[in-house]
Amino acid sequence: MLMKILAGIVGIVVANITFMLVQFASGKIFGMPEGLDTTDMAAMTNYVATLPVTALLLVLFGYALGCFLGGFVMFKIAKWDSSVLPIVLGTLGTIGWILNISMIPQPIWMVVAGFFCFIPFALIGYRLAKR
Repeated sequence: MLMKILAGIVGIVVANITFMLVQFASGKIFGMPEGLDTTDMAAMTNYVATLPVTALLLVLFGYALGCFLGGFVMFKIAKWDSSVLPIVLGTLGTIGWILNISMIPQPIWMVVAGFFCFIPFALIGYRLAKR
């Protein structure tokens, strides 16, 4: 049981670190306006509206990669043949995504695509680790 809890925590941490690293890289590649207050939702909304499609795709890639790696690590630690852990990871990611899109408007294609980045990729990573 302890290994399952540890696997869940480590998987969530791995996923979130991946999300942050990819978003940091996206910010470096595509730039952020100097003096942008990331706590000002109106400023963030305006900033997101100016981003090219490739920047948004990179963020979605980060979400998918993070969930994939989180699910992969979860199985390697827990060695538990159940989908519970990756579904928890994917559900938490999806809840975070819902909060994100409720605060910062995104293009509709990105909103829809975002829902396919969390649970499916966590399950894929988990199942691939079983091989």
